[in-house]
Amino acid sequence: MPPSSVPVTEWLAGPDRQDFPWSVQILGPSLTLQQHNLVQIVAALRGRDLLRGVSIRDLHFVTKIADDQGNWLEGQSYSHFVTPADFSPGDTLRSFSNLYLRPGSYTVAMIAYDSLHHSGNVWRSKLSVDPVNDLLPALGRAFPAVEFLPEVSLSPLLKDVTWSLTSQLALASLMVDPLALGHGTADLPIANKRPVRIDVIVNLSDGMEVLTRQQEASWWYKYDEGWMLQVGNLLSQLAPQEGCVRFSAIDILRHDVVVDRVDSQNVDWDNISKKIAATELDKIDIKTLTQKETALWFKQFVERVTEDAYSCALRDAVPEHVVVVVSRAMPFPIHATVEAVESNTPEPLSYYLVALYANGSLNWDEIEKVLKPMKPKRLPFTGALGLRRTVEFIMTDLASSSK
Repeated sequence: MPPSSVPVTEWLAGPDRQDFPWSVQILGPSLTLQQHNLVQIVAALRGRDLLRGVSIRDLHFVTKIADDQGNWLEGQSYSHFVTPADFSPGDTLRSFSNLYLRPGSYTVAMIAYDSLHHSGNVWRSKLSVDPVNDLLPALGRAFPAVEFLPEVSLSPLLKDVTWSLTSQLALASLMVDPLALGHGTADLPIANKRPVRIDVIVNLSDGMEVLTRQQEASWWYKYDEGWMLQVGNLLSQLAPQEGCVRFSAIDILRHDVVVDRVDSQNVDWDNISKKIAATELDKIDIKTLTQKETALWFKQFVERVTEDAYSCALRDAVPEHVVVVVSRAMPFPIHATVEAVESNTPEPLSYYLVALYANGSLNWDEIEKVLKPMKPKRLPFTGALGLRRTVEFIMTDLASSSK
């Protein structure tokens, strides 16, 4: 929240202005795995321009959004920067504003105000966010019109003097926190004729190679956990006509149950994000890489879910059990004994969603070996649109299989 001394309302009512040179760029919109439209506003200011005629700046950056009628919406993105003593004319300051926008037409405004010299800039631009043209047009209609995301703390990579800021898109990707989940309810109705109990199990584990990067392990691990949590958030919002959905989140490599079979309507997503963010992973024991019990631990968790007789609080019907497992393709640690889950009667209808890398590559995968007796439908996907098509397939398949 900007201090009252920053003339946000006054300057937004006036014309654009530029008291010192800068460049402002809109990045996006890009669809996240959670199916929110991410927009980034980045302002770049050169040190030689900021320090011309002054020795210090006290800068307040404010980003606001107006609807198609020109009404400024609630909230804003705010950051504060005071030039440090070692800030030189050769440096460049970049200020990022990250936000989610529902499809529509908007005006974006950014203010940079120097409270020491009562000078600054006002920049505006039109922005259109188009809906995805597919069979799920209502998916994001209940999302907030705009959500401003918190500032992202610098990653170890950005603090490294060897890091080059030559790629604007690479920098932008590092300035987004995947653990900052969007709010609102996705519209994912399933026209099932028989009641179902859907258990969504998401493996948050990153690849084992990440655990060996001691300094950067925590940051990279949490970054990728955030992306998988977004997938789980979307799938947990499947809405069967009759029945229920439960959500579980596990970290196979660390033998950690983050969420255990919680009704999707009762999941505290913000609390889960905070819990993951607060977990110290820098001191991961490398013995984790050689644990023989890792595959067995995963097997036993899946069995607890499949053997669970929870009936969704339905009085007169026993729901058909559906299990949706989501994970990156991953091998188990060296020497781990890989055993398949015990077969149940009847077997739950199962899906295995495999998150591929952006280039579509697939690592050696042993997760499916554990799930083999459940005969899961294997659904690899890449990126937000790939996940969207996968969710659409599950919805259609569940509707037809329950008739």
